[in-house]
Amino acid sequence: MMDSVSEYERKRLENIKRNEEILLKLQLNVTPFKEVKRSVPPHKSIVSKSDVSRQTVGLESYLPKRRSTRNREQKNEKFETKEKDICDSNEDSCTVHMEEEEADALLDLDVWYEMNNIQPGPWVDGHYRGWVNEEVRRSLGIATSASEAWESNGGGRFSYRNPCGHMDTKSTKKGTKTRSSAKEWARKMIYKNPNAYFYRHTYPGEEQKHGEWGEDEIEHFVQVAKAYGSGDKWGLFASHIPHRVGYQCSAAYREIVIPRGLIRDPNFKMTRNGKAIYVGKHCH
Repeated sequence: MMDSVSEYERKRLENIKRNEEILLKLQLNVTPFKEVKRSVPPHKSIVSKSDVSRQTVGLESYLPKRRSTRNREQKNEKFETKEKDICDSNEDSCTVHMEEEEADALLDLDVWYEMNNIQPGPWVDGHYRGWVNEEVRRSLGIATSASEAWESNGGGRFSYRNPCGHMDTKSTKKGTKTRSSAKEWARKMIYKNPNAYFYRHTYPGEEQKHGEWGEDEIEHFVQVAKAYGSGDKWGLFASHIPHRVGYQCSAAYREIVIPRGLIRDPNFKMTRNGKAIYVGKHCH
């Protein structure tokens, strides 16, 4: 304690002790001097206990947690062993999973055909350049060309909001067409816009086929495509295919004809899992 006091304080203490000794010799009642330790007044914290607990919790969330390297290595070994066992026991499942992940990569048609040993058929440019099947046209009395059919049946400016070409467009509300009304509208367009009619309807009185296409139908489909082209105006195209309508021909083109290489269309590419994807500019 003496080493830590100042020189002044040390001398003062020495003087006090000397005075006590003198008083004792004189036999006077005095209380021996004892150094008094002054207690420091307690520091009154302005932080409540709840604040302290919150601070402690917050601090723990930032402190790095102690992790066992041994446990982590054991966990990794268990995971790797389990994953290897799954792939070893079922290699086909792992292969299929990889193929599904790569399915988004599009391939040119010739690349796809070569990969699958397919001898492809002729190219088309994605456009149908014919008109209504001649026998159908004559039997129904349809005009000899699209422009003649349109103008001789009222004319007007075609748009998807006003597909009939009527001059009065105020009565046509946008977004009110339903599937049933679209089919009914198409039925009325048999003479003015045969493409719209045959897209949803077969020849009047002819039953529509549903389901898978027969090989004879596909062969006839390809012959029509070679003669007139293919890729748009599926209603007109369907007038050459008995018992089928335009949207069915469009689906068969995408799901059967292109993947099998019977017709090549530059507007399509293939996924690795054999799905034809339209990548060209849409033509109405």
